[in-house]
Amino acid sequence: MLFISFLGFAQTVSKSEIDTLLYKSQEFHKTNQDSALHYAEKAYKKSVILNDVNLIARSIVYKNTYLLVQKKYDEAERLFEYNFNHLDSLSEVLKGDTYYNYGSIKYLKENYDLALENYFNSIIHYEKGDIKKGLQKAYLQIGVIYSKLNRNDLADYFYNKSLASGAGSHSKNEEDILPTTHDENEKLTMSKKLLSGISDKSNSRLAAIIYYNMAQSYIELEDYNNSIKYNLESVKIKERINYVVNKDKSYAYIGEAYFNLKNYNQAIVYLNKALKNSQKRQFKLKINDLLYRAYEHAGDYKNALRISTDINKVKDSLNLLEERERIAEITSKFETEKQAKEILLLKQENQAKELLISTKEKNLWKWTLFALLATIAAIFLGQKLIGSMKRLKTVEEEKEQIAKKVEEIAVILNNKSKIYLDKLKYIKSDGNYLEFVTDDKTIIDRNKLKDILNTLPPNFVRVHRSYVINKNFIDALNSKALFLKPNIEIPLSRTYKANLA
Repeated sequence: MLFISFLGFAQTVSKSEIDTLLYKSQEFHKTNQDSALHYAEKAYKKSVILNDVNLIARSIVYKNTYLLVQKKYDEAERLFEYNFNHLDSLSEVLKGDTYYNYGSIKYLKENYDLALENYFNSIIHYEKGDIKKGLQKAYLQIGVIYSKLNRNDLADYFYNKSLASGAGSHSKNEEDILPTTHDENEKLTMSKKLLSGISDKSNSRLAAIIYYNMAQSYIELEDYNNSIKYNLESVKIKERINYVVNKDKSYAYIGEAYFNLKNYNQAIVYLNKALKNSQKRQFKLKINDLLYRAYEHAGDYKNALRISTDINKVKDSLNLLEERERIAEITSKFETEKQAKEILLLKQENQAKELLISTKEKNLWKWTLFALLATIAAIFLGQKLIGSMKRLKTVEEEKEQIAKKVEEIAVILNNKSKIYLDKLKYIKSDGNYLEFVTDDKTIIDRNKLKDILNTLPPNFVRVHRSYVINKNFIDALNSKALFLKPNIEIPLSRTYKANLA
């Protein structure tokens, strides 16, 4: 009878009832967390009775969202074991939400490595399911973690990825849906929605980035007054938090906007600020060109002539730099070809020595056989054998010297520096420059990782988009990094992991 009663109870539970409970929990999310947790708990218990894997997993995601607010991290972590055990049966959005919420647990526990791992896993499933809002929040959280780790370059990259992702159509709240478009007006709408979620905009790096992107959209729409307004907001925050990325560009865009509004005096002020804050020659050339026209329109021909002279100097400097780079490239190619020929000669010499050894070994076997047949010549053959062994030892020593010469071959870099391959531990890419690292020194050279890799022997392999390492120095490795002697940690990318095989 108890069994029959249980069956009768189970039949009274429906998916729509569970959906209603989850919807109620969502309604209380911002006003009463206890009520939200209560309805999520009821939905979870009823989904267990119904024994529907996706409903159970979905209820767990909702319930854990509210458990995290109440800092019940361990209970939430235990509940997620069910989702991970049934991962293959879940939809892409549930897989993504499971990894995302589990990453949030690790983030709140300040275990940033595991948090990042789970957020990246959530991105894989959100991309498969085309869940735009999921991508947006995952990229944003990754940016926050990298910001805490003082990796501002990576933080900005993922903040921009979040901004570009928009929100997905799976949201039930129309106000939460953000467009995924290249239309500037819709980009502005998306940016304003992101801003609304930032409590302290005056000290937020993300707010500064959003204001900067909004200003670019306004300048594309030829709304120059709003472009000026939001560039100034961006600069104000950056100066407050001492954040300099794109500050020069903000000043340049303000100057450009004032120029288009025919307010040439204000254009001159901000273009000069852009020049003061920029170290990029090509960018300075563009600023100077606009500044020259602003002075000309303002009737200040003296400064227009001065800027024109500066433009010519910058152009001459850039031309000279390009010429030097071309000369360095030609020199590098010549030295590389020369060393390649030396390597080939050494290999040929080594092969000749090996052939000589092989011939001598064959002769030794013949003399030994003859000694067995003719005991009279035994002493003579013994002496012959000893002499041959000495000569073999000499040849081996010569082989070792040749091998050392091969190891001591150096590459000539574009800046004419020479670096020996047997000392080179790894190469790190940083923009248009490479760092060549040995125990004794680090040499910085303007070069590309893929170009230098073509000139290196097989023991140099790529293990990350920014790193090439010398396999001869590998001490240990795991799934995320490898360690070079002595205790140098290098990140290991899944894309290049096969290169270590």
